[in-house]
Amino acid sequence: MESKEIIYPLRYREKGIKKLKSIKIDFVSNWVNRKIDDMFQEVRDVTEKTKQLQILNSEIVILKSDDPTRADKEAEVKRLIESLSGIAIDKYIHNQYELIQTILTDNEIKDADLLNNDFWDRCVEPVSINDFLLKMRYKDLEKKN
Repeated sequence: MESKEIIYPLRYREKGIKKLKSIKIDFVSNWVNRKIDDMFQEVRDVTEKTKQLQILNSEIVILKSDDPTRADKEAEVKRLIESLSGIAIDKYIHNQYELIQTILTDNEIKDADLLNNDFWDRCVEPVSINDFLLKMRYKDLEKKN
């Protein structure tokens, strides 16, 4: 299978004005792919734990205070909250930027805005950042542009 080249249309806003940058990518390293997988697995884990918390909390609400299962459910809620508190959003965002910078550098992108983390932080929506990383992860599986 041959590595594919894609042109990613990055939509962003600068001072309220909608803009578009086309980013040409033909290389994404295996290291980047693994890191993207790890990052999105962490997102799936947090989502699953959040769903579990919602279910447990709704179950606790209907249980009487002397119900023997209530203490077990409350202990599980505490455990889930503790596991979620260890997740650092700043680290997650830093990892996103590191992956973006690696992809851009590996593809010899010289655009000063794209190489600036502040641009990604202030001008690009989180959904677009995630979409960019996912498209890079699976670029060789998509049809040729």
